[in-house]
Amino acid sequence: MVLTIMASFAQEESRSISENIRWGYQERFKRGEFNLGNNRILGYDTVDGKLVPNHYADAIRLIFALFLQGKTVEEIIRTLTDIGVRTRNDTPLSRYNILYILKNETYKGDKLLQKQPPKNFISKKPDPTIPFESNYLENDHEAIVSRDVWDAAQAKLEENKKIGEVVGHRGGQPHFLYGKVFCGECGAPMTRRTVNGPGGEKIKTWICREKRKGSGCKCRNVKEEELLKYGEAKRSEVKGVGIEVQ
Repeated sequence: MVLTIMASFAQEESRSISENIRWGYQERFKRGEFNLGNNRILGYDTVDGKLVPNHYADAIRLIFALFLQGKTVEEIIRTLTDIGVRTRNDTPLSRYNILYILKNETYKGDKLLQKQPPKNFISKKPDPTIPFESNYLENDHEAIVSRDVWDAAQAKLEENKKIGEVVGHRGGQPHFLYGKVFCGECGAPMTRRTVNGPGGEKIKTWICREKRKGSGCKCRNVKEEELLKYGEAKRSEVKGVGIEVQ
């Protein structure tokens, strides 16, 4: 019983400390004050409490430029690796790193404080049941990319997301024909698959999504080599194969 009572007091004390710390963070965020601590951002150093671009800034600009040129995340990683760009921990940039950079409002000079719910004082993990308020600081520090570039990157990310929802999982290897090739019979998007050909040869093939679901669509599968002849054509019909490339 004594141990139970002592544990209850300790838990309440832990809860009180946690709530006081959380209240302190919220008040500082409202005043526009924040401390990055160990959560350093690639491309910036903290000088007198302010974010200042460092020598990684050119790499950040290159990432946005390549992405808007239509390069895939994997191609961007290979380019950065070839020129020797690595993380602060001296490791190659990952797909997560690139996407985090492209989505981070910090690079256009703004800062969103309290992005996640506060941590539970027992589990130490973000607790979605705890109410919290985010604070957005506009023009908080020097930007690395312009707002137009950042907005264009968000639009392209959203476009890629919609394509992914239409054609399904792409295994992290986006193809330039995704979202452009549709079944000439039922209008459903075509999806890319690898099938076994004669002698066990692996053949890249495009298949009607609805046909794969068993809808009864009669559109035949199309070899990718047939599509590549027309991949650059805009809104032209691929004759003889029953599909359309938009």
